[in-house]
Amino acid sequence: MSSRFVLHRRTLLRGLGAAMSLPLLEQMLPARAYAQSAPVTRAIFMFAPCGMVMNQWTPAQSGATYTLPAILAPLAPLKSDLLVLSKLQNNKVYDPNGAHATGTAGAFSGVHPGKSLTTLSNGTTADQVIAAYMKGKTKFGSLELGTSGGSNTGDCDCGYSCAYTRNVSWPGGAAPNPKETNPLNVFNRLFGAAGATSMPPSAAAKQQAYRLSILDRVKDDATRLKGQLGAADNLKLDEYLTGVRDLELRVGAMSQGQSCAPGAAPGTPVDLRDTAKAMSDLLVMAFKCDLTRAVTYMLQNGGSENTTPFGFLGLSNSHHAYSHYQGAADLAALQKINTWEVEQLAYLATALKQTLDATGKPLLDSTFLYFTSEISDGNDHNVDNLPALVLGKAGGAVNPGRHVVLTRQPPVTDVLLAAIQSTGTPATSFAGSSAPLPELK
Repeated sequence: MSSRFVLHRRTLLRGLGAAMSLPLLEQMLPARAYAQSAPVTRAIFMFAPCGMVMNQWTPAQSGATYTLPAILAPLAPLKSDLLVLSKLQNNKVYDPNGAHATGTAGAFSGVHPGKSLTTLSNGTTADQVIAAYMKGKTKFGSLELGTSGGSNTGDCDCGYSCAYTRNVSWPGGAAPNPKETNPLNVFNRLFGAAGATSMPPSAAAKQQAYRLSILDRVKDDATRLKGQLGAADNLKLDEYLTGVRDLELRVGAMSQGQSCAPGAAPGTPVDLRDTAKAMSDLLVMAFKCDLTRAVTYMLQNGGSENTTPFGFLGLSNSHHAYSHYQGAADLAALQKINTWEVEQLAYLATALKQTLDATGKPLLDSTFLYFTSEISDGNDHNVDNLPALVLGKAGGAVNPGRHVVLTRQPPVTDVLLAAIQSTGTPATSFAGSSAPLPELK
């Protein structure tokens, strides 16, 4: 290996229809620059619908010595990385006759969407402010992930289009950024697998590619690269390729609707648990390779009426129906759903904590992970005390390990501006907020 060999940061492993990104390797930078490099900061905007059982969500104590309530209990191993914010409001988006639609569309924009079934309007969401600044700096300006799909047409909430309840990423204007709900499609997009634009056009070539792992397709390129790397980088590369292959096998196996015909493309997974876990793993892989620095992630659509996802919890009604609780049984069911949602947050945050960035520190330390819902109490439809969590230190922008009660009830846009600024995006204001929430520090 030549001591002068320096690998470009955007080097790709290429093969039949694949263009596979790499994690940061020491050979990509001169040794001194690698040792002194500062981590980039990334932001995740994570959404769970229909509010929370707030008396099982809100800690009884404020400060650093608070006790996690029942719904937040899955975050116990991450308590030092967790900031619980109480009394955060999003009143500007509120409409009592359409709270799910306005709360979902405005969750990360802080703007009241236009009430219509056909002529849509919304402000720019925080992730898209970051994406615009990151254009050309990362492969993807942003990623939009979710576990539940559905059409953007129709009436989903008192005269508000379904586009408002089914999307949380908006570049501003009349159309959202549609989310991807099939993990295999996300994998293909990230790693240039089967179906990528670089795929040879012939049907035979496509069928061959579907039968090959992405690692098979980039094998020759990977072998050549290994001959130029040192021992430490070869170990990193092997670990990375193994992780990609494990993820590829999992997202392939969880897909349904596969035809017996050779080369048939897999369908869409149906198990919510598998989908959520795979999306989190794909998100972490995207951050590890610095493919994007802004992600929105919807665990379910706003005001979710789907009655099928939570059979594994022994539940047969929809999340929305349970949120309009009529008694103890409904509240118990809703608490089960809320706890499961927090478990998914904990899974994602743990994966970020266990994955190291370019400086050898946990990705979670350089991530602003914001988790919220479109409303607070599912029965009241209020937005004046939203469930709000921040995980990670965001490169120093957040001082976690506390429960903060915001007695002045600031808007969520103060938090969103902080998330934007933490990534290095030079924004001085966002949707009416001119300063980041000071209590974050």
